[in-house]
Amino acid sequence: MRSLLLLIMLGYQWQCVHAQKLPPFVVDRRMDKLYMDSISLLVRQQYQRALASPTNTRTDTTRFEALYYLGRLYSWWENRKDSSLYFADALLQQARARQNVEFTVKALLIREFYYRDFRTDYPEALRLNYQAREVLLKARQDPKLLWRIELNLGELYTLSGDYDKALRFLEDARTLLAKGSGVSPQTTVAYQADIEEKLGIIYEDQMNFRESEHHYLAAERILRETGMGAKTNLGFIYEVLSALYLKMQDYELALTYAKKAEPLWKSLHEPISITTNWSILAMGYAGTGQNDLGLQYARKVLTHKYPTLSARQQAYLATHKIYENRQDWQQSLFYYKRYVALADTARNAVQSRKLASMNQKNELDQLTLQRQLEQQTFDSETRQQQRIRLWLLIGLTMLLLFTVALGLSYRKIQRQRRQIQQLNRGLEQTVQVRTAELVTANDELRRANQAIRETDARIIQTQEAERQRMAADLHDDLGGTLSTLRRRLADIRSQLQDPGLARQFDELEPLIQKSSTDLRRIAHNLMPPEFTRLGLHSALEQLVNSQPVQPTRFSFITSGTEHTLPADTGLNVYRIVSELIQNINKHAQAKRAAVQLLYHPDRLTITVEDDGLGNRVINSTNKPMGIGLKNSNLRAEYIGATLWRDASEGGTLVVLDVPFETPDASTTDPDSAD
Repeated sequence: MRSLLLLIMLGYQWQCVHAQKLPPFVVDRRMDKLYMDSISLLVRQQYQRALASPTNTRTDTTRFEALYYLGRLYSWWENRKDSSLYFADALLQQARARQNVEFTVKALLIREFYYRDFRTDYPEALRLNYQAREVLLKARQDPKLLWRIELNLGELYTLSGDYDKALRFLEDARTLLAKGSGVSPQTTVAYQADIEEKLGIIYEDQMNFRESEHHYLAAERILRETGMGAKTNLGFIYEVLSALYLKMQDYELALTYAKKAEPLWKSLHEPISITTNWSILAMGYAGTGQNDLGLQYARKVLTHKYPTLSARQQAYLATHKIYENRQDWQQSLFYYKRYVALADTARNAVQSRKLASMNQKNELDQLTLQRQLEQQTFDSETRQQQRIRLWLLIGLTMLLLFTVALGLSYRKIQRQRRQIQQLNRGLEQTVQVRTAELVTANDELRRANQAIRETDARIIQTQEAERQRMAADLHDDLGGTLSTLRRRLADIRSQLQDPGLARQFDELEPLIQKSSTDLRRIAHNLMPPEFTRLGLHSALEQLVNSQPVQPTRFSFITSGTEHTLPADTGLNVYRIVSELIQNINKHAQAKRAAVQLLYHPDRLTITVEDDGLGNRVINSTNKPMGIGLKNSNLRAEYIGATLWRDASEGGTLVVLDVPFETPDASTTDPDSAD
């Protein structure tokens, strides 16, 4: 049945291409690879035919529309977004060559979406929006695309936390969209709902839940009453409404909208949205006392292959609340601890996003101020040139009869110039004030970065102290217990007369021996004995040689003259390499791996390479960076080293560069000092 539907769709799209009409793009099917492949192939074929045709207005339009279609298509295509930039650049080059303002602006908007949505380079996105606006205004054409630029600016300033500017641009976009959009009715409806949703997000961030609810409900009403919105649009509205009602502790309404969203996300095969919706349902049922249903949805989230951090966190909180309702305090405390652990991780992520947002906001403010100054200068020069041309025309026409009027007009121009000079002086003062504010903001950002670095150092020191304590406890307590157990069993064995029992006691000896070996290996990994005396080179050699030959055979290679590192630096390097070896054993499925130490005059380079899954495990799991790799990056930054990773079809290569000497503290930037 699926193949028949696909053939029908391909036949319809083929007719559209041969009729010089582009097939409609269904955003709800963007996760369907067969659909995306077929529609992109047909549009590229139409573009190639138009490219081979004689150049005229009709073929130009066909080429431009095909390039714009492909640019927008790849913007929605997961893991193919870089291609949108290629089609945008091709469209921009051809449209400029033919002086086509509309498609020049559309090409800039595709580039803007790429840098805003995929690269999160907000200053570049802001620059492209202002560039598109300048093209429209200079061309003095009907600005039907201006509402999209205003909408983009509203979203950019929302992301940077400048809500006043965001509200102003979104209101302007809504007004311009109502006057005429130049797109299909279905697209217009989707953008109208999108504006209302973005306004709701702003008020929700400002904790004005009632105003946020008003805009979310307006977006839902637009999509539901017109019946033109895609399932994706409606699903997101239901999702934000249910999440908002959770914040307002109105669990009944949260359940109502989460239930509406659930069949939509299932039909669209959106794993992230599905798990998010399940976590909201779990909280809603927990809040209304429907414990069994709440527990069912919470377990769905926790056992799903790709749950988000926020979904897992909310699922743990719901499970904690359910067991609290059942007065099962032990289970309730267990899941509350899980929730708190994830909440700490989420807070660190929020703090990082806030710092990045502050930096982005500073850059956006600088660019905005620069654009305002350029626009004011351009407007002032334009007005002045218009007045000069007007008066010159009057002077040439009435030169003999109106010499007095010419003198008056000359004095008027001089007065206007003085006003312009006063305005420029005022602008310079504004720039100075804003520069001082930016310097203050940058100082605060440096202090925040310094606090983060100090926190990282304390984390590493705490980890090392805890490892040392655990290694000592294992060796002294559990190791002694195993030795006593071994001697006691030997004594009992010597007193046994029954051969069957004696054999059973003999079978325990290898198990106890293996337990002792495993205990020594774990204690060694936690804190290598005599690390300071042995040094990094010998400790790493012992670590590599202690690995089992199956399933991965490790080799240890060294080159150059050995250089002794400070104890703190060497221990952190040992931890990083140990974590990389552990990752190979857990995930790589490699047959061979090698650890290589290359001593250079100014640095030590350590490479850890395997012939395992490489980027195949990354593409297949799509999991975020694990705690071990995050700790490795943190340790590398702490000792001033660089750590990079290259995964390919043939395996994975990790390179760690450790400088032998760090710059003198007096010559470094104070923000980088510990």
